[in-house]
Amino acid sequence: MTVTLSGPSLMTVRTALTDEAGAYRFSAVPLGDHSSRFTFPVLEPLSVRGIHVGLGFTATVSVELSPTAIEESVTVRGAAVVDVSSTVVTTHFDAATRFARPARRARLLRARGEHAGCGVFEDGRGR
Repeated sequence: MTVTLSGPSLMTVRTALTDEAGAYRFSAVPLGDHSSRFTFPVLEPLSVRGIHVGLGFTATVSVELSPTAIEESVTVRGAAVVDVSSTVVTTHFDAATRFARPARRARLLRARGEHAGCGVFEDGRGR
């Protein structure tokens, strides 16, 4: 976060960055009334006015910034490509399915429409 300090007794605006804990420090600030501005890209900036610095005085200014309104839009353009000339129905069996119990194997093969060397009777028994 960027913190700026300004005031009539300062010759120029001073700038500091906060550390990981959010702490910042301006040293040797002249006597008088000052203003601070706190900015961060995704947060609303905040100004604090009337920070009076006296002789031997340490000012602690703690602030809490609010998130800015985030607005995004996504546009997707394109066309789906579907190849209807080469559609094929396939079934893949792994090793466990191929070597399953004969009755289960017959049901799986019948569902696939193939019998791969295994005849199946109407009652589901294999031969």
